[in-house]
Amino acid sequence: MKIKSFISVIISIVILLICFSVMQDNYDERFAEMEKRYNENVAINLNGGVSENGLAEILQRNGYIIQSEDAQFVARFLRNKFRNDTLPEAVTDLNKKKFQVPVAMIETQGTQYFKQVLQDSRIQLGQTAETDSLYKVGVTSVVKAGDGTESITVNVKQRKTETEMGLFDEWLRKTNKPVDGVLVRLDIHELDSTLHDNIMTLSYAMTDNKGIAVFQGLDPQASYSVIPIKNGFEFGSPKGTTQGSLAAAIEDGDGEAEYGFVMQPHTIRLFSAQTIQRIKEDSTLTVRTPQEFNQSLHKWFTCFMAVTILLVIIGNADKKRMDNGMASVLMLITGFSLMLMYGINDPLTERVLGEDSALGIVIGWCAAIICQFINFNRFYLDESKIGKLKMVFDAPAYWVTKGNKQKYFKLKGYSYLLFAILLTSSLFVIGHSVGGMYVNIKIGSLMFQPSEIAKYLVVFFMAAWFCLNSSTIIRYSEEAVSNPNADVYGYNIRKDGRKMKHMLPVILGYGVLTILYVALKDLGPCMVIGMTFIILYSLVKSRPIIGNKKASIWNCDLTWLAYGVVTFVGMLIIGRWFDLMGIMAILWFVGWVVLGLSRKQIHETPMLFNIIISMFVFLPVLMQNNNVGERLAQRVEMSTNTWGDLALDGGTPKPGVNTQVAEGQWALASGGWSGQGIGNGSQQFIPEYHTDFILQSIGEQLGFAGILFIVSMITLLLWKTLLAGYHSRHHFTLFLCTGITVVTGLQFIVIALGSTGVIPLTGVTVPLLSYGKVSLILNMLAFGMVLSVTSHKQKAVAADKSGQTHDFMEGYASPVVLTGLGYTAIVLFILGVFFRYQVLERDKILLRPVFVYDKNGAASVQYNPRINKLASKMKPGNIYDRNGILIATSFADSLNEFKNIYKKYDVQTDFRHMQDRYYPFGEHLFFMVGDYNNGLYFSSVDNNYPRGYMAEARHLAELRGYDNVLRYPDGTGIKVQLTSDKYKPGRFFAAESNQPDMNYQLRNYEALLPYLKEGYNSSRVARFNSRQEKLLDFGQIKPKDIYMTIDAKLQTRLQQALDEHTPATKAYSHLQRTSVVVLDAGSGDVLASAVWPLPDYDRMKRDTETYFDRYRKKGEWTSFSDMDLGVVFRTPPGSTAKVISALAGAQHMTNEGDNFANHDYRVYPKEVIHADRLGNPSEPTGRVSLEKAIVSSSNNYFINLVNDLELYDELAEVYEAAGISIGSGPAYMFNYNEIAANSDWKNRVTDGAHVAIEKYREYIGQRKANNSNTHMRMRGNDHWQWTWGQGTMGATPLSMARIAATVVNGGQMPVTRFLLSDEAPQYIKIADADKVEPLKKAMVNEAHKILNDGKSRRFATWPSLGGKTGTPERVLDSKPEKGKKPAANRIPVNPSKANDGWYICFVEGATVSKVDTNGKTVTETTPLAIVVRAERTVTSGSGYAKNIADKLVLPTLAKEGYVPVPAN
Repeated sequence: MKIKSFISVIISIVILLICFSVMQDNYDERFAEMEKRYNENVAINLNGGVSENGLAEILQRNGYIIQSEDAQFVARFLRNKFRNDTLPEAVTDLNKKKFQVPVAMIETQGTQYFKQVLQDSRIQLGQTAETDSLYKVGVTSVVKAGDGTESITVNVKQRKTETEMGLFDEWLRKTNKPVDGVLVRLDIHELDSTLHDNIMTLSYAMTDNKGIAVFQGLDPQASYSVIPIKNGFEFGSPKGTTQGSLAAAIEDGDGEAEYGFVMQPHTIRLFSAQTIQRIKEDSTLTVRTPQEFNQSLHKWFTCFMAVTILLVIIGNADKKRMDNGMASVLMLITGFSLMLMYGINDPLTERVLGEDSALGIVIGWCAAIICQFINFNRFYLDESKIGKLKMVFDAPAYWVTKGNKQKYFKLKGYSYLLFAILLTSSLFVIGHSVGGMYVNIKIGSLMFQPSEIAKYLVVFFMAAWFCLNSSTIIRYSEEAVSNPNADVYGYNIRKDGRKMKHMLPVILGYGVLTILYVALKDLGPCMVIGMTFIILYSLVKSRPIIGNKKASIWNCDLTWLAYGVVTFVGMLIIGRWFDLMGIMAILWFVGWVVLGLSRKQIHETPMLFNIIISMFVFLPVLMQNNNVGERLAQRVEMSTNTWGDLALDGGTPKPGVNTQVAEGQWALASGGWSGQGIGNGSQQFIPEYHTDFILQSIGEQLGFAGILFIVSMITLLLWKTLLAGYHSRHHFTLFLCTGITVVTGLQFIVIALGSTGVIPLTGVTVPLLSYGKVSLILNMLAFGMVLSVTSHKQKAVAADKSGQTHDFMEGYASPVVLTGLGYTAIVLFILGVFFRYQVLERDKILLRPVFVYDKNGAASVQYNPRINKLASKMKPGNIYDRNGILIATSFADSLNEFKNIYKKYDVQTDFRHMQDRYYPFGEHLFFMVGDYNNGLYFSSVDNNYPRGYMAEARHLAELRGYDNVLRYPDGTGIKVQLTSDKYKPGRFFAAESNQPDMNYQLRNYEALLPYLKEGYNSSRVARFNSRQEKLLDFGQIKPKDIYMTIDAKLQTRLQQALDEHTPATKAYSHLQRTSVVVLDAGSGDVLASAVWPLPDYDRMKRDTETYFDRYRKKGEWTSFSDMDLGVVFRTPPGSTAKVISALAGAQHMTNEGDNFANHDYRVYPKEVIHADRLGNPSEPTGRVSLEKAIVSSSNNYFINLVNDLELYDELAEVYEAAGISIGSGPAYMFNYNEIAANSDWKNRVTDGAHVAIEKYREYIGQRKANNSNTHMRMRGNDHWQWTWGQGTMGATPLSMARIAATVVNGGQMPVTRFLLSDEAPQYIKIADADKVEPLKKAMVNEAHKILNDGKSRRFATWPSLGGKTGTPERVLDSKPEKGKKPAANRIPVNPSKANDGWYICFVEGATVSKVDTNGKTVTETTPLAIVVRAERTVTSGSGYAKNIADKLVLPTLAKEGYVPVPAN
């Protein structure tokens, strides 16, 4: 044995040791920093004897938990869990079921916060006083819930106990037992006018002793959901008609709608999803120490090296000559795989995938070692023995035929095919679901895909079948070659038929497997196995071409297979361009047959191969109403429309269906040529990063260089496997090695091209690289057999026992080489694809957006998530309020200058908490500023329903010093209209509703390219954050500070005053919400938008339900603020909208002599909208003027005014300018210019206006004709109601502040500003000043009118103040009347009546200050607009809001120096 034969092994060992050393060096620096953090008590290891106090301190210090008692409770619970050896494998495990708190513990030991969380959770689960009472009285199991014709069945089970569990119950999926006596709620879902899901409970039923409850009499066209309810337990999310209607659900469910639930103990998560993600990213809690990780890595790497060296030794012992080069390549691939799996996740906070992979690899190498003791040539010939025991290749066939050689040879190998079919079939019985597909089998903690075993069983079958039948196939092919001039219907064609008949058992077996895989929705293995057989068949058919002088190697069957596949794919591509794929496919098959007939020989292998391709392309069309077809259609769409089409150059936008392939391409582009470095990938942004998209993970971490290395090694391995089979000198091992080569190569090709979007993604894994113990073991076993073949080379023999001759193996040389060359050509194409994405188009792909349907079917634009991640790592500029007070910063030292101010206003002064961003005013400015530490609601700024101004998100780019708006050459932003006809407004509605139009601003991130390329952990980012570099070192960007118009002190004082003003003892105060907006009417600056209650960080982080969702649920709960109530929450404004109607009238009065004095209207007592309990009018009657209408709040006056003067066009303009919504559509909230050009408000108001006016003319005519004293009330349609602030109109306090500002400005509406500017304010002219003056005077009189005591007046200290009250009829019903559904705008809570209260006003002569660009304070005198809205005031309505303005807002403004302090 010469040393040079081991050179390749030695080189491989050296390479692996170098890579291991580099990997260790990369970790050492990070681990040293982590050890320092442990020692400084900045971080703690959960699996190392956790201290309760230490853990609680870290949780609170980093802001993960706010209150110390809550942190102590969490720490105590976790410590007790850890003491019981319940340890997490990853930080995110802390949110899994086994680490959640039982409700009993919260009830007895929980803090107030966790008890509130429990109460909210019970409401979400439907556990109310009503359900408690139903448990007491009992409910039947079969309930008639309506007069319809259909029914819903609910099945409730719970997991069996260990003593109840049978031996095979886990395998047979019989782990649950029925539960009786469980209450089940049936809800019906309808869309209201705002496209919200209006839910109404229809009925309850209770499960019987079989765990069954049935609801009958249901409408087949309605949408329903069901949910079991039982105190102390939870059942998951509601289930129901996600298809859109009960009829569709029944059709999809094979004739019935049945929904199953599993009852589990009710538990509460310790952390929100956002918090647990922060903990992981901050690495403050770890699940293993650096020493533990290193010990695991070193142990398994040492074991790996030991077994590989042992294999080489055994493979070269006893005169064996194993292919050491092949072993070296296999060593490099598996060693690389081991290190990759150890480095793919964070080593201290996430699960270490490397341990499982290392175990699979080591066991696989051990299996390969065992293979070295088996001569697979002799095994096939039934000549192998283990001791005295004879090893039979196909024992079942041998047993069935009772050893009859002739019969045995006919069946030899079929048992492997049968076992593959049986194993696949077992998935229907014992399979475990993954993504809706039963593709895995679980044995204890081991889970694997039977398809991995099945494919190698089929390879063994193919090797045996071709070994037995290759001579027959060759004979047919030789005869075809030797009779080129046979009649077209003659000998050659008949021979083709005989060949197909000979192959019929194989075709039937593959057909059964195909049907099984289609039923299992897993077509990847089906495709690989089918194509493998066809390639082997073609290889055998190509053998006769050798030695025929008239034939050429380019005319053999393998070459024709390539011709056929290439032309077919080309036809499909052309067909897709013209939407004629089906026709082009048919034309190819017809053309191929015609070509074969003309040549007197039909090559069937391309036809069979292309049938498999057609199955993937056309099954989505043939099975479009089937889950399999839908899944395939999505896969095809992912490859053909990866990025979606925004149609910026014209045409119709076309969203894609999935972001997976795009996410993979982003990862490849992130890696570039050399990669981000091992362990520095962004696997959280790569779907299935350790299996299907493992190549993308490699590409990101190691770049194209790493891909090139891996692909080259796999290619070399497969070449050596092919040659090993050829040099084995036996047909069986030739076909076995070739089969292993083809299966492995096809899997690699399919996943490489599928994951890059070249072909549809099939879901197969990358052999030897993807995560999975069983898969790695089987792949290593397969190549261990190949290594055994190289160790047991033999000379050619005359014949084996089957009569096969082997003296012409040389005839396969060219087919084998052709197979290898074909694979190599495809690999070069794959490398070209990766080179394109990683090098040639890297910049373009990194920044390219994907236009796609989201999970609700809405069209959305998404960008590379690494951009946001990068932005979070780049410290932005500071944010200041209008007075230059620091309200957001990344540098804690900067806050010291303002500590006295913070202390005076009772906000945060302790900045020792370790945070990326500091917000001294905290929740007081949350909706205005946002919080980058948790990113709550950041995504909302780019859609139609933002939660607030969120300056951190809205000015994310500006704070970091770059412009992220994609612009036309003239500087205007490029926007797209996002619409979708697949929009699902709710889970239980059909995807047929039209998505509300959204004008989306496209982004430009070119300035971030250098940072994206280097990565967010790069030195470039560190230099940016240091702020010590010269300007040029920042590249295209430089951090920038911004100044907001908000007055932090004023907003804080208002919110503190609101909290004091609403005592907890007041009835229903826990259901009330209040918002106050203060606007500089002169400049449009927003000075304050105060909300009560203040936003609760903990609640917002844990609660996925919005306020809209929550108030529709029954049960006791407390109101909360999950948005800026003053800026974005719209409700009907009540009588304050009369000011809008008056402004529309003022705009209409363009003639010099025309004014409100000319427009008085007579109102008769019977016409008034509102009356007292005795029937007396609550509104003015007789001749009503504008002033009287404002002061005494006449609804009839404004109905008359708007319809008499036909003011709907004018109303539309005022609504648009102020941001008033009509119907379901959103109005603008922040920047007027953003939507003005594309607004459709005017059409919404004016559509139907002529009907409203005609109805008014008819009404007036009837009044004149009839006795006016008996005339009906002046009720009309929505258009009439808008005139006095009711119906479908919606306004925010900010939009009404714009209205008040317009009045005090003499008809000029200031454009709202949220950022300070030295530029002159902009105005929208609504009406002339002289036309508005009467309205202004009327509002002043309204504000100062005599109160009910006959003497007092409000606002006596502020004579210039003018205002208007409003009490919208947003009544909240406790229950609908029997047999009736609740109105869409009514909320099912107590009390039975709880109107909102509004008050809008202006005050002149205020003093407003700000800092200019030079840092100097500038003061000016200007009017203020003030709006108060109090939700659910119970009985006082607008009087309550007016009282807040008088007793709270104005005194606070006086205290802060805006208005004079009133004299005592």
